[in-house]
Amino acid sequence: SFSSYAVRPDQYGISDSRSGNSITFTLNDNNKGKVIVEFDNDYNKSLFLFADPPKPSVPNGARYIGPGYHKGHIYVGSNETVYLDAGAIVEGDINMHDVSNARVIGRGWYLGSLWVERTSNCEVSGVHGGMLGKWTVNIKDSSYFTINHLKLLYLGNETDGISFNGSGNCTAKNSFIMNYDDVFTSQRPGCKDNLTENIVVWSTGGGNIFGPGGTEDIGGNNVYRNIY
Repeated sequence: SFSSYAVRPDQYGISDSRSGNSITFTLNDNNKGKVIVEFDNDYNKSLFLFADPPKPSVPNGARYIGPGYHKGHIYVGSNETVYLDAGAIVEGDINMHDVSNARVIGRGWYLGSLWVERTSNCEVSGVHGGMLGKWTVNIKDSSYFTINHLKLLYLGNETDGISFNGSGNCTAKNSFIMNYDDVFTSQRPGCKDNLTENIVVWSTGGGNIFGPGGTEDIGGNNVYRNIY
């Protein structure tokens, strides 16, 4: 049982009701579907709800990782789609290095970091990431990289969030970040024309929303909007 509750982010303006220990509300927008129900004004007593769009079908020719526990890093090649299905848990990083036109999609989990370096026209969408003491997402020297409906749940030190590291024309949107260190950073020359929007942040302390370089206009036109 609980004495009080709050449905967050407050900015969503969600209309809710309570009957006994049941809470009822409706989510009408998948792009605003990352919701926290906080109980008794204690962020340690929180329920995370992720109302994503319907799970995509497995594309022809995709590398399929099905339900179950898997060990080993994921290395994604050019023109490859990796489908991480619901119920799959991969103990390892996702690595996208020196590739183009590559995707990781689905609803599964990886327990590690997302390392992106020297890529173009790549995407990670729909999956979940989590671990203790790991840098969450580092997008380095890349262009036209898209993050969409990514859910990141990390604890411990050095769990920096999404970093655009010398990258340009990249997008992070409609996602959720729980971490302990800096949430967003834009670093190094060439970091320009990036868009970060519709992100729900549940920071557990130890860092800033915008870390070192996060508010600097390093290359120009790095935009953050609708950060909740």
